[in-house]
Amino acid sequence: MRPLKLEVKGFTVYKKPQVIDFTPLKFFVIQGKTGAGKTSIIDAITYALYGKVPRYGASVATKYVLSRGEKELKVALDFSLRGRNYRVERYYREFPEDSQVRVYEEGRRLNIKANEVEKWLFKISGLDYKTFTKVILLPQGEFDRFLKESSERKKILINLLGLEELEKVRQLASETFKNLEGKREALKKEYELLKDYTPTKKEVLEKTLKNLEEELKELKETEEKLRQELKKAEEKDSLERELSQVVTKLKELENLEKEVEKLREKLEFSRKVAPYVPIAKRIEEIDKKLTELKVRKNKLTKELAVLKDELSFAQEELNRIEAEKEKFKEEKEREKELEHRLKKLQEIKEILKELSQLSSSLKEKEREYEQAKQEFEDLSERVEKGKKLVAETEEKLEKIKELFSEEEYTSLKMKERLLVELQRKLKELKEKEGQLENLTQKYKEKKKVHEKVLNELKELERELKERELHYHAHMVASYLSPGDTCPVCGGIYRGKALENVDAEGISELKHAKELKEKEEREIDTTLKLYAQKINSLKEEMEKLRNEVEELRKEIPENLKERIKKLEELRIEKEKLEHKLNKYRKALEDRQKQKEEAQAKLHKAQTELELLKEKIREKSRLVKEFKELYRVERLEDYEESLKEEINYINSKLQEIEEKEKKLRKHFEELSSRKSKLEGELSALNESINSLEEERKEKLKELANIYEVAKSPREVVELYLGDKEAELERKIKEFEESFQSLKLKKSEIEEKLKEYEGIRELSDIKGEYESVKTQLEEKHKKLGEVKRELEHLGERLKRKEELQKEISELEKKLEVYRVISNDFRGDRFQKYVSEIMLQKVVDRASEYFYKFTGNYFFELERATKGRDKDIVVVESSTSQRRPVSSLSGGETFLASLSFAFAVSDLLSGSANLESLFIDEGFGSLDQDMRERVSEILEAIKTNVNKMIGIVSHIPDFAERFTERIVVEKKGDYSEVRVIY
Repeated sequence: MRPLKLEVKGFTVYKKPQVIDFTPLKFFVIQGKTGAGKTSIIDAITYALYGKVPRYGASVATKYVLSRGEKELKVALDFSLRGRNYRVERYYREFPEDSQVRVYEEGRRLNIKANEVEKWLFKISGLDYKTFTKVILLPQGEFDRFLKESSERKKILINLLGLEELEKVRQLASETFKNLEGKREALKKEYELLKDYTPTKKEVLEKTLKNLEEELKELKETEEKLRQELKKAEEKDSLERELSQVVTKLKELENLEKEVEKLREKLEFSRKVAPYVPIAKRIEEIDKKLTELKVRKNKLTKELAVLKDELSFAQEELNRIEAEKEKFKEEKEREKELEHRLKKLQEIKEILKELSQLSSSLKEKEREYEQAKQEFEDLSERVEKGKKLVAETEEKLEKIKELFSEEEYTSLKMKERLLVELQRKLKELKEKEGQLENLTQKYKEKKKVHEKVLNELKELERELKERELHYHAHMVASYLSPGDTCPVCGGIYRGKALENVDAEGISELKHAKELKEKEEREIDTTLKLYAQKINSLKEEMEKLRNEVEELRKEIPENLKERIKKLEELRIEKEKLEHKLNKYRKALEDRQKQKEEAQAKLHKAQTELELLKEKIREKSRLVKEFKELYRVERLEDYEESLKEEINYINSKLQEIEEKEKKLRKHFEELSSRKSKLEGELSALNESINSLEEERKEKLKELANIYEVAKSPREVVELYLGDKEAELERKIKEFEESFQSLKLKKSEIEEKLKEYEGIRELSDIKGEYESVKTQLEEKHKKLGEVKRELEHLGERLKRKEELQKEISELEKKLEVYRVISNDFRGDRFQKYVSEIMLQKVVDRASEYFYKFTGNYFFELERATKGRDKDIVVVESSTSQRRPVSSLSGGETFLASLSFAFAVSDLLSGSANLESLFIDEGFGSLDQDMRERVSEILEAIKTNVNKMIGIVSHIPDFAERFTERIVVEKKGDYSEVRVIY
């Protein structure tokens, strides 16, 4: 695994977006002052991959790594692994809380959930979180101590390699031994229950099965013979039934022979008359047309006669009307005088209407005058009453003002606000009591969940210990050969078989344990938060109770009654003030109304006098008209005039209308007469032409009179399109008759082949009997097979139990040995010595590459002294202690051990990069002189991307590739130099 690019925003000191491109870097330094954020770069890489960082334990520590004052965090890492490019993005928002993870492979997003990322990483890289955090950032100071302090060497190695877990392995081995013993006893009891299931019993059943199969074979052969015979009998029966049907159909066809002969004769007649059918149809068409034309001719002849009579009568009537019209023209002169009188009469009528209206107006004016007079008198009386009411109200208001004190009322209202505040606090106190009860209930429920999670966590730890015990047992055995002396217990190793250990399963269990631990911590945090809230609520409630008591002291007795009494007086006062204003305004309005009523009364009196004078003048004009024309009633005189004028006008109009209609009718009759005469002439011509054509056509039909006597008979004998259908039916009849005769002969011939076949019913009975026997035998065979199968399963289980018991006894022997071997620290010491040798061997390879002359060896242990590391010069074989190394050599030596431990921890994982934490002081003289040479040696001989974290400027400046971290106030920025 090699980082390619890191993007951070809102992560620890990196508030602002930062991008680090690792692509051009191979051997570089991460440079910056203490607290600038150098190690935060490695934390960001770890967080991007696993969602947590080592310094905050195994928990998901997003709230700890979120930059102070920021609400959002984003970390993304691009990396390569075995030639493929990957990208992991993590996003977190504090409120509203949101957390997202996205994973990409070669630019394509993978469908991986947040809790599956670590498992996916282990699958592609072979590194779980714990191993990754050990190999990604190596503590350089630890390797310095590892070189120089031999007394601390074992402790440091145990810590680096995680060998402290071996004590847990010992405890787990003891527990597992007891569990396996219990399981072995249970399996023995199950084995005892299967003692009656023996191979002999199986042999008996197999023999029975064989006999049944032979009997079945014989029955099947018999069944096959009967089936073949039954098939023949069924075929014979089918042929006999078919022959019967054919004979029946032949008889039916013979009965139809006479009818078919008639059809043949009908078809022959149709073919003879076919050429003459168009002639016969044309004659029929001519006959039909002649009939229609003659009927039309008779009808038109009658219509023409009637029309001539009508024309003669119309001429006479027209002459009479013209004479009457000439006579009536003298009456038109008298009509003008009548119309003049009628116009004058209309004028008099209009005057009478005006008089009627004026009379109505006179009555209305008299009524208005009386109303105005009455209104004036009423308003005068109401003004006097209003003055009296205002005086009475002013007297009442003065009495109320003497009883009501505004200052007292204001003071008591202020106290009332304290009462409202008291009620609000009492309500708040009640709400907080409810919240306290709710929180207490939630705390109890969450406590139960916490206990359940703790139990699940204990179960996971137990299972993990058991898996690790298997793993370590396998590791011990892998270093021993049969006959070797166990370095832990001193016993002889006999090469007992051990089951394979699933390392990935251990990692999954560890991951599950970490998730459960995270869940437990989150619940514990919630419980603490609930406890804090409960305590806080109790304090707030106590404070509220004190405030309630203080308010009660400040509120006087009978506050509400006193306020109520004053409130009533205040309301009464306001009502009286409102009434007084209302009465005063009403009095002013009535005085104005009185003045307006007086002016209205004077106006009504003047208008009444003018109206009476106008009525007298109109009455005089009406009287003069009546005297001139001696008219008693105007309506009768008007009606008489109108009747006379109307009679003159209507009579003349009637005469003119009659004349107009008669002229129009005469013209229409003349036009119709001409049209009918023309149509009759055309009809005569058509009739003559058709009669000539009919004679010619009848001559053509004379050749077939022996077949058809008339055109109608020719048309009826002709079949037309039906000829083909009739011919098809005759042909089908003939073919069917011949086909049935042939088929009858064929069936009779086939039936000769089935002579000697038994009756179908006899064969069927025998066949059904054999089938029943077969079914019974099959059923019996199935029962025996099932019994045999069950017996086989029991025997197989018996064999499996023997095998399981044997395997358990082997495991028990192994765990017995492990329990003995792990007593004290013997095994831990043994493993640490093996691993120490591996670390020294691997570090020696690196150190020789770096120096070209030196390598490491482990000295033999002496009494009271552990093995020590020495430096060997390859050219002279001279040996010297590691304490004699110069500053530059010590730096290379500690790096060699760092790389060695990284290789061993990463195992088969393709780790293409690592970071080394600062652990060396300022540069000594040797380091200053050789630093460039040393750095070049590391770069040349290590095929990895290596980053060294350092705060020492003179050391960092010697690197050509650098990541510079600069602190700027409350945030940091990064520059990449290469």
